[in-house]
Amino acid sequence: MTLTSRLRVPILVSLAVMLLGMVVALVKSGWFAPQASSPGHVETRPQPAAHRAPGHTQVETPANPPGHDGLKRKAFASPLPPYTVKLPPLGSMPSKVIYCPFCPSRYGKFDRLARIKQAGGTPDIDDAVLKALQHLKQTQRVDGSWSGGPAMTALAVLAYYGQGEGVISADIGDSCLDAIFSLVKLGKKNNGLFTNHPGDKTYAYDHAIVTYALAEAAVSCKEVAEVIPDLDEVSQKAGQYIIDHQHASGGWDYGYARTGARGGDLSITTWQLLALKACAYTGLTFRGIKESANKSIPFVRSLQAEAGGFGYAKQPARAASDYYLTEAGVFCLQLCGSGCGPEALKGTKYINDYSHFDYNTEGSDLSGRFFESQAMIYRGADEWKRYSTMTLRQLLDNQGPDGSWKASGGGKPRRALAPEYVNSVHYRTCLCALMLETYYGYLSTMYRPPREPAGFSDLNSPASR
Repeated sequence: MTLTSRLRVPILVSLAVMLLGMVVALVKSGWFAPQASSPGHVETRPQPAAHRAPGHTQVETPANPPGHDGLKRKAFASPLPPYTVKLPPLGSMPSKVIYCPFCPSRYGKFDRLARIKQAGGTPDIDDAVLKALQHLKQTQRVDGSWSGGPAMTALAVLAYYGQGEGVISADIGDSCLDAIFSLVKLGKKNNGLFTNHPGDKTYAYDHAIVTYALAEAAVSCKEVAEVIPDLDEVSQKAGQYIIDHQHASGGWDYGYARTGARGGDLSITTWQLLALKACAYTGLTFRGIKESANKSIPFVRSLQAEAGGFGYAKQPARAASDYYLTEAGVFCLQLCGSGCGPEALKGTKYINDYSHFDYNTEGSDLSGRFFESQAMIYRGADEWKRYSTMTLRQLLDNQGPDGSWKASGGGKPRRALAPEYVNSVHYRTCLCALMLETYYGYLSTMYRPPREPAGFSDLNSPASR
């Protein structure tokens, strides 16, 4: 027997004894034992300096917060099944946080690359997303916002959370916090309404997109025991405003008009439903959210043409290939629990027949492809593979060295609804980043439960009961 062989067993035994001693010491110290807390008791824990901002505190989750019965999110059936996150009731969570430097983060690079691979993507997706987030961070204003109004700030927050980490990121965490603070401040000032110009009827877009972003932040903060002052209050008021200002037709309209011949349109309605879907995951209470979702379904269906495409609003028939909002129509039905109905299936076939994407030609509708990314990852299988093949290289090959995306269309008029908005570098960078982040599946609106009852009653949330 060689010297190496004789030493191997004693060394392994010594290591095993050391590890066992460490485990025993931790058990005796009480780290692994949930500790009872008195009602309303909150324990604080140290917070990394990089994550702190003025007026911000991070605390351990209170036992049994009012109106919250425990957060449960389930993955949706797709070629990439994201993590099935089943958190215990918040009241049963340990009152001490255990940090394990050897455990890969749920939102870390290892996890992101695994999700990308399962979704049929390539590792350079993660590199492109990180470059895009760096661009957003570098172009943020001192007050935490971005130019262009509240919706532009909210889109950046969504891009931050689409990458998974949000405020817990050592790199973009401060930027994300500053953005959320700026939006919460605006919401507090306007009693839950998000607009800098109340007289401009297009604020329905601003309000819905901000509500969507803050709801995603609220969901994530509950998962990581992060408390942002007034976030829940403002998110609840904002979501309730959307429900209370639904048009009689079932859609949503400019200025949140509740009556009138126009009856709303599919573009505005899609953002409202995205916001409400995210709100339903927060655990907050929203009166009438299920009824609102159910009411929207007939409105969305009414905008479908014979060919299967969805139009912007009630309007004369147009050429079969000219229904630019079909992706949004299908996605709305999916959000409301009707994703496997005949209208959604007919719309999906229309998308398969007519959808195309070339970043440098008139077929560069970024908003349409954003909604399509959500609808197709929901469908999974062949539909997602077709979408991924069509868009992935187009997105990766047209990102600039600074992380932003160049102007689409190659100088040609774009065949899209309101194509002028993609003249904004910030807007198209956020949209392109969000499309790539579909491969991760971190945003709550990228999840769906195994069954699809109509409305939001499938979310295991007090908001939908």
